[in-house]
Amino acid sequence: MNRIILIRFLAVAVLILLFWLGTRRMKVIPTRIQSLAEMGLDFVRVNIAEDLLGKKDGRRFLPLLTTIFFMVLFMNITGIIPGLNIAGTSVIGVPLLLGVISYGAFIYAGVKKSPAKFFRNSLFPPGVPPALYIIV
Repeated sequence: MNRIILIRFLAVAVLILLFWLGTRRMKVIPTRIQSLAEMGLDFVRVNIAEDLLGKKDGRRFLPLLTTIFFMVLFMNITGIIPGLNIAGTSVIGVPLLLGVISYGAFIYAGVKKSPAKFFRNSLFPPGVPPALYIIV
């Protein structure tokens, strides 16, 4: 148990607390914390998920994208808070884990959408001359 692990636990605890307080008693006229939670979730849904992936795939991958976004945000914010002064993502473990999960989701989505052509299209993009395949 070192300082970075404690900072990671702190960032995750604050994140869970914020979303628990923001979503425990939801009302039509939101409270300040509910409004903050909804604003954060809408930001990810509109600007990241639906804008880049479209409505159908955006909704499908929204939980994964939301988790990664807020995890990276809160872990990196700890780097500028006085007294903490180190980001939870400063050691390769967390970024590597998020990268592996993202790459696994990319492979899963690609194979599910077009099983026969996914690997060929991802390894050899269309428009590249066959002579350059060895470089690519």
